[in-house]
Amino acid sequence: MRTLICTSICLALAVGCGGSKKPAEDPAATTTADETPKWDSTSETADTTRRSKDLASTAKKTPKEDDSTAATTEPVSGPPKQRRSDEYDKEGTEVVLKRAARQVKQNCGAATDEDGKVGGPWGSGQMHLVLGHNGRLKEATLGPPFEGKPTGKCALQAFSRLTYPPWAGSDMTLDWPIEIVPPADPKKK
Repeated sequence: MRTLICTSICLALAVGCGGSKKPAEDPAATTTADETPKWDSTSETADTTRRSKDLASTAKKTPKEDDSTAATTEPVSGPPKQRRSDEYDKEGTEVVLKRAARQVKQNCGAATDEDGKVGGPWGSGQMHLVLGHNGRLKEATLGPPFEGKPTGKCALQAFSRLTYPPWAGSDMTLDWPIEIVPPADPKKK
């Protein structure tokens, strides 16, 4: 009797829970609307194309066609402007260069020579930089009076390991202003 009850309960559970499995979907049978690879940053993806078409269609709707109760539609701007891949990212690179210049201003004034003495020179100057298209600094030079001095070596070291967004174009040369300030006198604190 027990086996009959247990068997009927198991059978009822199997039928109630959907004892049959759904057949697996064939990946070849499904069609995708997005054939553009997601990793290709140089081309516009189908997702952004779809968004721009949606934005354009909502911008063309008149208030009578719109399902909402709003009487006006907001102006819709197009997709965000993409920067060219053959130009360097000016904003991203400036962030990195400003950070390095700030490090020079805060730290390089206290650079010491072989004898451990702080001797300067201090003041403003121009760092000549060659930005490699691969996102690494190729060359940094600093003219007189900082050339060969501990403060100048410190400034060159601060700029030597910069990384910034790479680009497909040629290397870029530019001059970047720096300031080396004398260290604060520890006795005055």
